[in-house]
Amino acid sequence: MPYWWEPYVRAFIGGAQQLIAATGAQPTSYIRSVSHNEAVGGQVNSQHLLGTALDLVPAPGHSWAELQHAARAIGFGAVIDEKDHIHVQLFAAGVIPQWVYDELVGPGAPVGI
Repeated sequence: MPYWWEPYVRAFIGGAQQLIAATGAQPTSYIRSVSHNEAVGGQVNSQHLLGTALDLVPAPGHSWAELQHAARAIGFGAVIDEKDHIHVQLFAAGVIPQWVYDELVGPGAPVGI
């Protein structure tokens, strides 16, 4: 990972750890390769490819609403109910420029989230 991207990943991991500690949520997907992302039907411009997205399910006895509320309170750029998991990502949709994908994923990678 390039030195200039590391602070973003560290910030995301810090928020993710805070969310898991507060809710007991279970992570189901974090960093993905392009091939794995394609295999699981992920968005072609997923922040999973960049290390700034995580999918989780609520801990037993906790609700989807509690998990979403906690994620929003932490300040993730997006919190999305995907029906079988909650997706959180560091940046809001459309914020990440093409050159970041080119540098981190490879030339011709899709633009933004």
